[in-house]
Formats: sequence, structure tokens, C-alpha cells
Amino acid sequence: MTRALKMSRRELDRAIAQSRNGNVAAALETITPKRRRAPADGKARQSQLADQSGKSLQSDVRDSLELEAKAGRCVFVEGNPRVGGTPGAMFPIEATRVDFQVLSGGISIAFDCKSFHNQAELSIANLVGTPKAKEKLERQIRYLLDFRKQGGIAFLFLAEPKRGRAWLCFALQTLLDGGSVAVRTLERERGGIPARIVDHLPAIEPNPRLIGPRWPILEAAIRHGMKTVPGAPPVL
Repeated sequence: MTRALKMSRRELDRAIAQSRNGNVAAALETITPKRRRAPADGKARQSQLADQSGKSLQSDVRDSLELEAKAGRCVFVEGNPRVGGTPGAMFPIEATRVDFQVLSGGISIAFDCKSFHNQAELSIANLVGTPKAKEKLERQIRYLLDFRKQGGIAFLFLAEPKRGRAWLCFALQTLLDGGSVAVRTLERERGGIPARIVDHLPAIEPNPRLIGPRWPILEAAIRHGMKTVPGAPPVL
């Protein structure tokens, strides 16, 4: 039986909509047969889990940006690779850059989404688990730094969805140089009782209301990101 016959109506409608919107890579992913993989060990398994949670996070962010776009606050593109081949046998011919590029009020924004779990510091080593994933992340960070040099806002969007917390990391050069960036610390009172969490990066929380973008990334990116753009006027 072909994948087309196994697809649900919802999957088919989604693939058609993605194709019509020019999102060919996403449409291909939707119709591609999903194969079960044998469990991986160690760092390879860690990288697979991070990739799966990252895809779910990327969907949340996409939905948030679509609502911002519908409200007339921005336009955006998702970082799909160029593809080649023929219908039914298409394949990516270049690596993706970053997840999203946004234009809002003449301000250019680029960022990549990363899931972040139970860690106080951020480094390339604790975001990826394989040499191939490390190489990809370093390539993404270099692109973001080049984007910033051209006057754009560039950052990594770190989210811990289960805890309902996210951070914007602008210290890209520190990461590329092999350093660590403090994300948060847990302050304790006497006796070791946890008192509060102190954020060291700009933090945002998901919108508790049922309407509006789940993640208010656009507002936070402009408010905090303009400080990182050389020669940019202050944001009031």
C-alpha cells in the first residue's frame, strides 16, 4: 500500500496547503513515509530527542509568527532548503540556514529554535550530541553573526516548553568560541530551600490566553535585540 493511501485526510490537506504556500520541504516531509528507527545510545540518542522536541517547538513558533503576520505586524519565511529532482523524487540540494527570518517595521530578524532542558548554562556541547549536529549548529551561529553584521537582529530561541519558559540568547560569539552562557540560576535560602529562579538572559513566557501568539517572540526580539545591533537607535 502506498503512503498516499495510508495518509489521513488531515495529513493530505496539510501537505496540499504547504505546497500551495511554497513550503515544498515541509510538504515533502508530511507525505514521506515515517520509518521506525532502532533506539540509539548515548549522545546519538540525545541528539535524536533534541531534534524531535525541536521540531515540535518550531511548529509552536511558526503558529505564533503566523498570527503576528495575520495581524499585520510582520512577514516571515521559514528556513526551508532548496530542493531538486522531479515530483515524487525530490531531495534537498543545500543545507538550511536557520529556522526563521522575519521582517517587522523595517527591522530584520533571524533566529533558530532550540529546546533546552534542566540546565543552568548554555554551550554548544550541551545542545547537540554528535559531531554532525555540532557542525550544523556552528554553521547556523556563523550565519546569525553575519546576519547581525548587516544590521539585523540575530539570536537563538531557547525554550523549555514543559516549564513554560523561553530565553533569547544573543551571546553567539561566546558560544562559537567554545564558551558557556549563563541562562539561569536557582537562588537558595538558608537551609538549602529553593527561593527563586534568576534569569540571566531575556526571558519570555507563553501567552496564557487562548487568543494571540503563544510565544511573544516578535516583541521580545525587537525590545532586547536592538541593543545588539551596532549603531541602532534605542528602543523606547
